[in-house]
Amino acid sequence: MTGLIESLLTAPADRALFVRDLHVITAGQIRAAAFEARSRIGGVAGPVFLHTDSAAMLAAGILAGASLGRTIAILPHAQTAYLEEVGAATGAFLTDAGDAPLLKIGGDNVHLDADLDPQLVFFTSGSTGAPKQAPKQMRQVDAEAGYWVDWFGDDADRVAGSVSHQHIYGLLFRVAVPVMAGWRSMDAQAFAWEAFAAELGPRTVAVTSPAHLTRIPPELQLPNGPPAFVLSSGQALPLAGAIDAARVFGEPPVEILGSTETGGVAWRARRDDAEPWTPLGPVATQLDDDGILEVASPFADVGTGFIRMGDRAEMLEDGRFRLKGRADRIVKIEGKRVSLARVEDALKALPGVADAAALGLGADGEEQLAAVVLLAPEGGGELAAAGAFRYSRELRKRLSSVLEPAERPKRWRFVGRMPANAQGKRVLSDLVRLFDGPSMMDLLNAKVAKLEGETAEIGFTLRPDLPWLEGHFPNAPVLPGVAQVHIAVRLAEEIWGFLPMSFDVSRLKFRRIMPPTGEVTLQLTRDAARNRLTFAFALNGVPSSEGVVG
Repeated sequence: MTGLIESLLTAPADRALFVRDLHVITAGQIRAAAFEARSRIGGVAGPVFLHTDSAAMLAAGILAGASLGRTIAILPHAQTAYLEEVGAATGAFLTDAGDAPLLKIGGDNVHLDADLDPQLVFFTSGSTGAPKQAPKQMRQVDAEAGYWVDWFGDDADRVAGSVSHQHIYGLLFRVAVPVMAGWRSMDAQAFAWEAFAAELGPRTVAVTSPAHLTRIPPELQLPNGPPAFVLSSGQALPLAGAIDAARVFGEPPVEILGSTETGGVAWRARRDDAEPWTPLGPVATQLDDDGILEVASPFADVGTGFIRMGDRAEMLEDGRFRLKGRADRIVKIEGKRVSLARVEDALKALPGVADAAALGLGADGEEQLAAVVLLAPEGGGELAAAGAFRYSRELRKRLSSVLEPAERPKRWRFVGRMPANAQGKRVLSDLVRLFDGPSMMDLLNAKVAKLEGETAEIGFTLRPDLPWLEGHFPNAPVLPGVAQVHIAVRLAEEIWGFLPMSFDVSRLKFRRIMPPTGEVTLQLTRDAARNRLTFAFALNGVPSSEGVVG
C-alpha cells in the first residue's frame, strides 16, 4: 500500500483529505502549505520540530520536513520551556499557531519531491515526566497504518478523533490511516462529547481514549447513529468504561495495546474481564524467563529481535494472552518490595472504589506508600459521612485481608478525576503533585457543618491572607467569582471525591461582593447521575452567589 508521504505527494490536487468547520482541506492545499513552509525554513539546519492544532497542517509539516530530507520531531505540546528542554531551539520549528504561522492553508497546488522514509522522533514522558526521545522510521508508521486499513476493510470511510494527532496513536489513526485509505478525517480534535458525537456516523472510525470513554455523559445522544468502530488506546480501559461504551455505541470499543516504541501489539473488545488480548497479525509475542511479554514487529525497527514490554503476561494455548500487571512498578516500603500493580488491583476490588493509582513518595529508603483513589458515588457518600481521615483508615482495614501491612497505603488522596495526560496516560509527577500543599479544607480552615444525603454545608471565615485576594483589587480586596467557583469544586472533591463532568458554569448569579472579613456558609449539592454540582455562597447569612458547574 502507498505510504503516507507518497499518498500526500500523489493524491489528486482536489481530493478532500480533511474537514474543518464544514470546509474541506485538499491534497493540493497541503502540498502548497508544505512548499511555503519549506521555503521559509530551508536555511535553518537541524531537525524540523512540529506542533500544530490542525491535523492537516501536521501532515503538511511532515511533508515539508521530508522534502528537506530532515529528521522530523513531533512535539506533544509547545510551551516555551518545553521547546528549550527538548532542543527545539537547535532546529526549525513549524506551527500553525501565532500571528504569522509558518504552516497555513492557502496557495496553489505545487509539485514536491520528498524522502519517503524520513526518521520521526516522538517524545514520551515515561514514568517520571521527563521527555524521552522515541525514534521511528516512516516505513514503520506506514506498515502499521496499512495493516489497519485492511483490518477496517470496506466498513469505514471517515475518521473523527478526541485524541491529539501529535501522539503516535493519533498520528496513526487520524492522519496516516485516512490519507492512505483515501478517507476524510476531521481536522480538529474534539474535546467535548457533544461535539464529538455530532461527528460520528455509521461509517466513521471514532479514535478516542480511556480518559474520554470513562466520562461519557449519561444522556449522550448520537444524532447520526453509532460509529462503525470505536478505538481506545493509551492505557487499559476500565471494564466499567468498556461496558458503558458498549451500552452507548452498541459494541464494546476496540482496545489497542502498544507503545510508541513498539507500535500496536494486540487488540481486544471486551464485555467482561476474561477477554484476552489478540496479537496483531504480523506481531510475534513470547514470554521471557521472568514471564515478561516480549514482541517482534514490523512496526518497530528491531529486525528479527524481540522488545521487552515490561508487562507480566500469561500466554494462552491459542496464542492470545492476558496481562498480569507491570513488572517494573516495584517500590521498597519498610524494607519490603511492594508491587504497585498489586496494591492497585486490591484497591479497585473494594466496594465504592472506581479506580486507583498507587505510588511511592519520598526518597529511596524512606518511601511511603500512597494511593490516589477515584470513588464511585456510593464510595463518595461514605467519604462524606466519615471524612477523609476516618474513611482512609476504613479502607486500610478492608485491605488487611488481602495485603500485608507494608502494602497498605498510608497517605491518601480522593479525587473526582484520575489525573492523565493528553494521551490518557498517568504521569507520576502529576500524581505526586496531588500530595503537595494543604487541602482546600485546611487552607480555609473550613468545617462541614451539616451533611444530609447529597447536600453539604461548609462554614469558614474569610481572611485577608487568602491567596485569591492578592491583587484583586488593590486597596479594596474581594474574593473573585472565579475563585468562588474553584473553592466550591475543590471542596466537593474533598468531601465526596466528586468532580462535575465539565467546568462549564450555568445559572451563575453574583448578588453581593465578598470582602476579606465575615463568616461564609457554602451549600454544595452534588448530582452524581448528571455529573454536576450546585453551589450557593452566603456571607454573614446574606446570599452572595450561586451557580451550577457541569
